[in-house]
Amino acid sequence: NPANNAITVDSAKTIESIAIVNLLGQEVISKNTNSESVTLDISSLQNGVYILKTTVEGSTATSRIIKE
Repeated sequence: NPANNAITVDSAKTIESIAIVNLLGQEVISKNTNSESVTLDISSLQNGVYILKTTVEGSTATSRIIKE
């Protein structure tokens, strides 16, 4: 699902950290958190495809996001 200004990530467990990485592998946004819900402002990012890395209980999951 494309996003414009913000993305929200919800988890049943505590999200330790979250990061957005461009396709060159450069980290463009990162946030350390200890919450079950995190909202990231992506309005400053250029349109395109990014990788969302979410760390929950020591395990990192990746997802693809599209910024429009």
